[in-house]
Amino acid sequence: MHELPEDATSVVSTQMEKLLSTVLHSQEIDNYMALGLMRSMQHEDACHAFRRQLSREHVKEDYNCFQQ
Repeated sequence: MHELPEDATSVVSTQMEKLLSTVLHSQEIDNYMALGLMRSMQHEDACHAFRRQLSREHVKEDYNCFQQ
């Protein structure tokens, strides 16, 4: 299996974080999409992105929806 160059990995990581942010800010959070994105990211990056999104008001309101 081929590995991505370091600069491409950085771009993919940034785009994954943006997509996760979009999913977590949606009207109804798609649990499977959010989980899939988080699992495909580096563990530390996924946790950081998730915690950062939880600090925003909209996600806190919908957190119960995310747990279902």
